[in-house]
Amino acid sequence: MSIDTLKRTINCLLIILVGVAATQVFASDQKTPGEELYKTKCASCHGADGKGETKVGKLMQTPDLTKTPWKHGSSQADAEKIVREGWKKMPKYEGKLDSKQIAAVTRYLRKLAGLEK
Repeated sequence: MSIDTLKRTINCLLIILVGVAATQVFASDQKTPGEELYKTKCASCHGADGKGETKVGKLMQTPDLTKTPWKHGSSQADAEKIVREGWKKMPKYEGKLDSKQIAAVTRYLRKLAGLEK
């Protein structure tokens, strides 16, 4: 193998390694479907961090979703029921979100609360 061929091979491998590393960085920045739904449907009251420290959240006495256990239970099923049926001033999302979307957003809520990885 000539020196030029070896240099080209090394350069190609470096380009591939940089591409793989960049893909991993961008993949880690991708939001999950549950996080996207949370940001569009829940964050206006509960806040981006789930603590409920928004103007609307304070006005409506929105609970801090990062604290466990939640007032009405912390299981996946309990959280899905609250999202589906609503609670107090929180609107119900049954008919607005399908069951997969409700499951995804509640998994994200449980992640905010430290109940899931």
